[in-house]
Amino acid sequence: MSSKRELNPKQQRFLELYMATGNAAEAVRQAGYNTKYPDKVGGRLLKVPAIRESIGKHRVEVEQKTAITFEYKLNKLNVIANDPLTSPETRIKAIEVMNKMQGDNAPEKKESQVTLIDERTRLIFDETQKIYNDIQHHRYQ
Repeated sequence: MSSKRELNPKQQRFLELYMATGNAAEAVRQAGYNTKYPDKVGGRLLKVPAIRESIGKHRVEVEQKTAITFEYKLNKLNVIANDPLTSPETRIKAIEVMNKMQGDNAPEKKESQVTLIDERTRLIFDETQKIYNDIQHHRYQ
């Protein structure tokens, strides 16, 4: 199993800087790598299994700390919708948003076909159809 301990000091510094900035080339420069191509070195470092694993864990932690879940949003809207001190307009809006989130107000799907073709388009279509028919007729004679 990979861990940060498998990284050398420069790689560890790169990892810390990358997680802070999100910029691999800048992290390479600041970590002290002596290269003309920090973007390429950064790309290579991002492929190191221990670095990838650490970045993945870091992202999961950040997402868990900052994520606002579907349930959280519904609970907040429910509080607003049921708060007697909130204006009726705001309460109704909260209910509308909850309905949208839960798909309760999805419009019924109706099959319909609308044909909007102007006269010029109709003439072009007719001429094209005639030419196509002529070609087919000559091809199979």
